[in-house]
Amino acid sequence: MDPLEKANILMVDDHPENLLALEAILGGLGQNLVRAGSGREALRLLLKDEFALILLDAHMPDMDGFETAEIIRARERTQNVPIIFITAMLKSENQIFKGYSLGAVDYIVKPVVPEILRAKVSVFIELFAKTRQIKKQAELLRAANRDLDQTNKAVVTLYKELEKKNAELCDETDFIRAVLDTAGSLVVVYDRDGRIVRFNRACEQISGYSVDEVRGVRANDLFMTAEELNIADATFERIAAGQYPIEVELHWTARSGGSIRSR
Repeated sequence: MDPLEKANILMVDDHPENLLALEAILGGLGQNLVRAGSGREALRLLLKDEFALILLDAHMPDMDGFETAEIIRARERTQNVPIIFITAMLKSENQIFKGYSLGAVDYIVKPVVPEILRAKVSVFIELFAKTRQIKKQAELLRAANRDLDQTNKAVVTLYKELEKKNAELCDETDFIRAVLDTAGSLVVVYDRDGRIVRFNRACEQISGYSVDEVRGVRANDLFMTAEELNIADATFERIAAGQYPIEVELHWTARSGGSIRSR
């Protein structure tokens, strides 16, 4: 257990001297020892704080240990808190069975042997510490899952937005392709390296090349005459340098061998 997180141990006995004796025995464990002089006081304390263990005197006036244990077990908040009954004597097996049926984990008979009591209490302190650690880890995991869920929702939202933008872009691309394909003029779109990106239908019909054949090919390598290669290269260098608009007239060589003028 973290040294800063001490466990609460509830000691219930109607005799102050017995509580003092328990405190002397358990003081060396370094935990929070809480006194209760009656069953009713114990129940009030259990409503306010979390306890690792209850040391409960079996025989007390007004409300004895068995009745107190029964109420403790009936409450959701305290139903799993371990109870060790401390009694001056065990009158019968029925009494023992009654205690265990009410959730007792052990009996200690007075006079208490300090070493035995400390050893048993230490076990429940360690168990409480491990249970607390598991609860913290579970809460961290729940928090991580909540964060992951929020991230997933954000990703889904972004994905939907991207799908919408992509659909809009596809519609725009289809529109541009339709305009280019129905245009009577020759329309060629190049990238910055002079490679063909788009090649409209008029170009296909006049050049004799299909768009699949020319896509990604440098126009210089396919259409240009040897005399005009320098002009084309210089033009693309100027475009790459941001010097546009540029108007230049070149001649293509069609697949059939004919000459095509382009601007």
